[in-house]
Amino acid sequence: MIKKNNPNELIIVDGVVGSGKTTFMNLLKEELSLPGFEEPVTDNPLLEKFYHDRKRYSFPLQVFFLNRRFRMLKDAGENLTASVMDRSIYGDVIFAKLLHEGGDMEKDEFDLYQELLVNMLDHIESPKLM
Repeated sequence: MIKKNNPNELIIVDGVVGSGKTTFMNLLKEELSLPGFEEPVTDNPLLEKFYHDRKRYSFPLQVFFLNRRFRMLKDAGENLTASVMDRSIYGDVIFAKLLHEGGDMEKDEFDLYQELLVNMLDHIESPKLM
């Protein structure tokens, strides 16, 4: 789904929970003197609800992340210099797919999620490195 165009100057650090994404992103920020965009978990009103009722909150949580990460990608794309990002919508679709396959997200919800993702990807440039 990543556009095959001229990439922007964005480096994305993606991976599973607990793999050291934020630590590695912070090392890149410091070493390369780049602005960074951190994963939106502290101001997420749905995360706690999701852990109590995965089936009810899987779709709204994934849409929350999709929306926030889309905004981060747009903000990073407006940067005149390179940026580094902790997680993005490119890898997030994997979690949505796993929630769907595990029965926590309905097929119509997953289809809508994918449609939103494709529409958003039409409006951003691909990352230089992921």
